[in-house]
Amino acid sequence: MGKIIYAHRFQVVRIPTVEQLVQTLNQHQLNVNFELKGTTDPHAQELVSKLVTKLQAQIKQIDTKLQVIISSFNPCLLIMMQRLAPQLTYALLLDQHSYLPNWELTVQFL
Repeated sequence: MGKIIYAHRFQVVRIPTVEQLVQTLNQHQLNVNFELKGTTDPHAQELVSKLVTKLQAQIKQIDTKLQVIISSFNPCLLIMMQRLAPQLTYALLLDQHSYLPNWELTVQFL
């Protein structure tokens, strides 16, 4: 794999932690949409379980007056998250490649 080269202006940019993001959301009263991504890792189930558990714990720290949306192209991730936090708003994302003939059934299942 080749070396990744960034433009000079991005070399000092840091991605905030979820904890830092939550602080910023609360401080500035910002709504948020968390898009959950899947993985093809051999330990996917374990990794995804940890992801949704840790995210749910952080979401509890967000001001309840703010809107939190959880979205994903993967309905299984949405179901896992919804079991932990049913009070949140969920959005199933679809594109032309993931659009299934039975998409209505998938949405009803959620």
